[in-house]
Amino acid sequence: PRPLPCRKSYRTIEVERKLKCCEHISAGTFPRRCGGDRCEARQSLCSSLRTLYLLFPMVQIASSIERRKLGTVGRLCILRCSSRGSAVLLGVIGLCMTALVGNSFTTYKLSPSTPSSEQLRSASMPSQQQSTETATEMAAANKSSIPHIIYFTYKTNILKTREPLEIYYNIMNTTQKYLNTWNNDDSARVEFLDNHACRNAIIRAEPKLLVHFNNETTGAYKADICRAAALYNTGGYYFDVDIRVVNPVRLEPGISFSSVQEEIRKENIEKSFNLFQAFLASAPKHSVMRETMRYMLAYYEGKHKLHGEMGVSTTGDGYKAAAAYPNEIGKIRIFQELKNVQEKEEYYANLPAQHGIGCCCQHIVHDPKERKVYFYSRIVGVGVSCMTHEQYGKYMEMTVKRRWMRGAKANHTGPNFFLSGEDQMK
Repeated sequence: PRPLPCRKSYRTIEVERKLKCCEHISAGTFPRRCGGDRCEARQSLCSSLRTLYLLFPMVQIASSIERRKLGTVGRLCILRCSSRGSAVLLGVIGLCMTALVGNSFTTYKLSPSTPSSEQLRSASMPSQQQSTETATEMAAANKSSIPHIIYFTYKTNILKTREPLEIYYNIMNTTQKYLNTWNNDDSARVEFLDNHACRNAIIRAEPKLLVHFNNETTGAYKADICRAAALYNTGGYYFDVDIRVVNPVRLEPGISFSSVQEEIRKENIEKSFNLFQAFLASAPKHSVMRETMRYMLAYYEGKHKLHGEMGVSTTGDGYKAAAAYPNEIGKIRIFQELKNVQEKEEYYANLPAQHGIGCCCQHIVHDPKERKVYFYSRIVGVGVSCMTHEQYGKYMEMTVKRRWMRGAKANHTGPNFFLSGEDQMK
C-alpha cells in the first residue's frame, strides 16, 4: 500500500492492533525483507522518534512481520521507510519497546501528541532504574494533584484597594492560614480576579461565555463564570471573599476535585444536587469544571433550566455529568453545608457562635464523619445575610423608608401605610 506521512501514521495507529514486531536486534533473526543486518546500524534511532520524523518523512508499518511474545528483552517496533519506490528499513523506535520481567510485560500505547524526551528515555532504561524513577514520580504526583493557587474574585482587586476593609481582613486571614498550611511549597501563590482578569480567564477556557459575562448584571453570576474558567485553566483553590476559615482544608493525596454539597430539604433531596460555591478546589482541566461551563452556556442560550442559583445549579449538574465517567472525574472529596448550626446543639455545642443578624450567620461547612468544622459560610458585617447590629439598624431604617414611599405613591397617604405590626416585622 502507499506509505502514509510519518506524523499521520503515528497519530492514527494504535500499538496493540497495528504494530508488528521483530525480535531484538542482538538476536540477529530479522527476516531479510525487514532489513536484516541494516537494523543494527540504525539502532541509534531508537532514542529519538523526533529524529526519525525529521530525517525520513515517509514511514509505514512493516505489515508482513509476525508478532511474537519475547523473552526478557521486550518488544521493538520495526518501521519500514519508502524512498523513491524502494522499501528500506530505517530504524527501530524505542517508544514501542516494553521492558519485560519474567514472562509478564507492559504495552505502551501511542498518545496523540509527540512523546517527550523523558518518555523516550524511560522506555530504554534498565527496569530497576525505571522502577526507581517511577516511584519518585508517583510520590510527586500523589503529593497534590491540585496546585496550591488561591483564587478570589471581585469587581475590583481588594488586595490593592483594601476596600471594603472587612473583606480585606478576611482575605488576609484566609490567605495566611492556607499559606501556613502549605509552608513547604514555594510555588504557592494568591491570584485575585477582577473583571479584567476574569475576561482573560474566560477567553482561555470558553470564549463563548465572554459575551454573557459582559452582559450579566448580577455580580454573583459573573463570579460563578469567572471561577469556573480560572479553575479549569490552571486548577487551584477558590474562596468567596466573605467565607470565614475556621480550619484549613487539607486534601488527601490524589484528590482532584473538592467542594461542598448544599443543604437541601428532605422533600427535594432526590430532585437536585447543588454544590455550594463558596469553596471549590480543582485540578487543571478537570471534567467537573468543563461540564459546569457547558451547563452555564446552555443556561444563557435558553437550553437548560436551573434548579436554584445559577452557580450552585450548574456546578451540581456539571458534577453529576462528570461523575458518569469515573475514570475522568478521579478522586474527589465533598463536604457538607449545615445551616443554623446553633439550633442543632447535637453537632457542635462548643463551636463559638458568630454575633450577627441575618439568615446565614450560623451556616457552616463541615465533615460529618470527622465532626470537624472548616468554614463559616459568611463573615459578620458583609451583606444583608449576616449584618452587625449597627448595620441592621440602618438596614431597617432604609427598609421602612422604601416601604413608606411605595405606600405613599400607591395610596396617596404617608404614615398610615406602615402601621401594622405584622408589616413592621416583615
